[in-house]
Amino acid sequence: MNQVDVSNKWKARFTLIEKAGGVKLTTLNQLSFTEKFTLIFNIWGLLFGPIYYLYLGLWRKAISYTLFLAVFIFVFSLFLIMWADVDEATLRMFIKGGQTGFSVLFSLRASIDYYKKVFVGDKGWWGSRGVRCGIAYQPPPAPP
Repeated sequence: MNQVDVSNKWKARFTLIEKAGGVKLTTLNQLSFTEKFTLIFNIWGLLFGPIYYLYLGLWRKAISYTLFLAVFIFVFSLFLIMWADVDEATLRMFIKGGQTGFSVLFSLRASIDYYKKVFVGDKGWWGSRGVRCGIAYQPPPAPP
């Protein structure tokens, strides 16, 4: 963990991800509420979304998530207009909800995606995993 050039805040989050079982978070339920909240929620991801991802160097994920959510909102809005016969106010509520979901997605995924970039070598496109600049990552030893 000390070989990686990130802030102490990120090192603490990465340690929590390790404690929770890695990227899949298999042992997340063993963490306290505060640890879960720190691990899962990222305020900067919520407020700035794709801009924060660009700052972290996760531009491929920013493009992927943004396009996915834009297409989803567009297609579902068309469905609501054409077949569900909704009024304009309902459609606006759906779009606002989609925008909120957009922010929440970035907030919930930021820590995991950045961990995958730093340790797993995930380049951002699905199925394109690489090796991280010769850093041989070894998980911390198990507590006694």
